[in-house]
Amino acid sequence: EAQAVWAALLHPLLNAPPKNRMIMLLKWDMLMFLCHVALLYVMMFFALLADEEARASNAGEGLQILSRVVWPLINGAFFDTWQCQITFSVVKIFFSVSSFPFFTFTIGGLNKLFTHTEPTGYTRDGLIVPADPNGLSAYLDWLKGVLSNEKFAEELSQNFSTKDNERLRKAVASGEKCLITAWKRPSSALRVTRKKKAEIDEVLKKVITRNNASDALYSECFPDQVLVERYLAV
Repeated sequence: EAQAVWAALLHPLLNAPPKNRMIMLLKWDMLMFLCHVALLYVMMFFALLADEEARASNAGEGLQILSRVVWPLINGAFFDTWQCQITFSVVKIFFSVSSFPFFTFTIGGLNKLFTHTEPTGYTRDGLIVPADPNGLSAYLDWLKGVLSNEKFAEELSQNFSTKDNERLRKAVASGEKCLITAWKRPSSALRVTRKKKAEIDEVLKKVITRNNASDALYSECFPDQVLVERYLAV
């Protein structure tokens, strides 16, 4: 099992195209990490050696390089020394500077140029889908829940016309279709889904009003508006 996990981890590095940008950056990061670990040990070797030379000189004894310099590096005891704390901070700065190639990912469209991917997220069922930062998918799920709620079923069928109910159903259907089609053009997807959410909200406001809806249904559909009204009434 461990061999299978190890093989899976190494597979991208060993089998990716030689000019794959992400693999090149991954190899660079791994190389820099190993180099800076080695740098930490080298710097600590000389720091411990200087300490040992000072101790031996003051005590008039010979150098104990194996027990006082090499062995602390092997068993990790050097991590508790103040020299290591300072050296580690310096090495961290060097390692941070070595990550400059990844700075390009923070510059606008260059992120897309390197990764060739779009933001994604998980549904409740564990499916990977395009990200929906405007909340259109959640808004549609909530609206479908309101329309299918048994608590409001009778009111929607009796107090609202067939045309109004059909407008709400068509609004939900158009929103679901928008979620599928909008992300085929990622550059405009945010604008399109934001606009569609606003359109559906307008339809809801025109159909569910204070005059034709019960307090329960209106509060369910427009809780923010109800809070504002209550605040202004105080």
